[in-house]
Amino acid sequence: MYFIRRFKRSERYADIEAKFNQLSETVKYGQQLARIGCWLYEIETGQVFWSEQVFNILGCGFNSLNETLESFLPYVHADDLEAVEEATQLVKAAKEYDVEYRIVAADNQLRYVRERTKVITDEDNTPIKVAGIIQDITEQKLRENSLREIGDNLSKAQKVAGVGSWKYDIAKDELYCTDEVFNIYDTERTELKTFDDILKRVHPDDQGKVTGSMDQLRSGKSVSVEYRITLDDGAVKYVESNAEPIINGEGQITGVFGTTQDITEKKLLHDDLERSYRSLLEVERIAKMGSWEIDLVNRKVLFCSDEVYKMYGIPKGRTDIDIKTIMEFVHPDDRPIIMDIYKNTSEKQPVHFELRVRRPDGSILYVDNFIEITFDENGNPAHMHGTSQDITEKKELQKEMELVEKRVLHLSTHDQLTGMPNKIGFDNKIDILAKGALENNTSFAIIMLDIDSLRYVKNTLGYEAAEEYIVQIALKLRLYCGQTKFISHYSYNRFIIVFEGTHPMEVYGSFIKGIYALFSQPLKDVGPADFPERTEMLFRTGVYIQQACPAGGIRRGTGKERMYACDIGRYNSTRGAA
Repeated sequence: MYFIRRFKRSERYADIEAKFNQLSETVKYGQQLARIGCWLYEIETGQVFWSEQVFNILGCGFNSLNETLESFLPYVHADDLEAVEEATQLVKAAKEYDVEYRIVAADNQLRYVRERTKVITDEDNTPIKVAGIIQDITEQKLRENSLREIGDNLSKAQKVAGVGSWKYDIAKDELYCTDEVFNIYDTERTELKTFDDILKRVHPDDQGKVTGSMDQLRSGKSVSVEYRITLDDGAVKYVESNAEPIINGEGQITGVFGTTQDITEKKLLHDDLERSYRSLLEVERIAKMGSWEIDLVNRKVLFCSDEVYKMYGIPKGRTDIDIKTIMEFVHPDDRPIIMDIYKNTSEKQPVHFELRVRRPDGSILYVDNFIEITFDENGNPAHMHGTSQDITEKKELQKEMELVEKRVLHLSTHDQLTGMPNKIGFDNKIDILAKGALENNTSFAIIMLDIDSLRYVKNTLGYEAAEEYIVQIALKLRLYCGQTKFISHYSYNRFIIVFEGTHPMEVYGSFIKGIYALFSQPLKDVGPADFPERTEMLFRTGVYIQQACPAGGIRRGTGKERMYACDIGRYNSTRGAA
């Protein structure tokens, strides 16, 4: 029985040991995948135990570190050594930290690491150990640095439009790339750091092309170049790079910004198309949408594709189609186009024209046509080949765009509140009148009406009341002036009325007197019912007369002519006759 119990106990220990070994192996590979090494510091003895992955990160042998924290310091970058030494003292003081720094591995490769610690206590909450992890974050840091370098140039990336973006610092000979560039080159981020790293991967026959492009960039010229690259497995890719120089404020070229795109599939497809291009050229040139053929001798339609039948609304498969049948479907206003083509069948150049088709259901289609005449051995017109494309949707879209443009133009030149021309509309009108005055020896006058009481209405009754105030003024002015005078809501409190032609000064005075009479009573429905008397008009008027001089030029006139203060009301007058 003793031996049986001992055997079972040994079997249980073996099972535990196997599971432990399996767990250790899992942790080992997990650390490798995550690029994380760990260490354990015994506070009482000052000894440190390093995991295998720490040595892998440092790229050194297992005997390169001893059981002290200080044995790790020689691998720390000189610029970060002070910070790491301070962190080491925190370990000895049983304090936690989280720090990032650089190391120089045994192979002289610069790496970025992140180190974090955790203090372990006993049951009395007394610190007894400090556990730490060291994670290799080189890839992450290089990506951050690259993105930081090219981040300010994203607008340029849109300009030169590519897939992978990159920036080259000429002075430092440093290359910063996005992930797409590394995907194209099928390499790690650490393998593309300089221009020479790129050049090494360029196909030998294309290296001269690439170096020549870099010379052009250094001289301040933008380039676009196609070349081949050779991957590590021997595969060849076609890429296209577009780049432009980076010029500082002093006019010096400091670097290059560009994009690189994998065009391998496009290039191979292009080569395939070139091989078949000659045999398909005639068909591809003619067959765009629906295609057809007409016998010019017998005036019969020999062939129509399904799309042509559908386009004209002709039952599919109908065989008794001749030129007369086709003409019945063409809009009457466009039939002369067809007749003119038939009269000039000796023309050997392709003909392009548009026409309208009236379908049996009454709908109208716009059709774009390309035709070509072929000749017999005697040089006589024999056949007409053509393609037809329904462009109705395109035409309708063009009409909609024209309406939109007209609407946008109207909105840009008219005041939305009153519907009257705004400052831009007024300026356009005056430009026309000034040109007419110059060419035709004519004159025009401008009457300006400033509503001084508008600010008072806005401040006392609010914006809505002020807008209603403006609308009522505009309505009164429009009714008073009729259709013969141009009225502009020039600015918030200014209206301008334009007189065309030459008139006596008395006409302007009488007109302004009418304006005073027009607004002699307070405006209604502006503000509260108990507030009507405070909306009376307070305004100023002025007249500017533009005349053409006898020699045909524009005479600017004197100050009195430019701003005429009418006898009926002074320029600074208030409501009513002054």
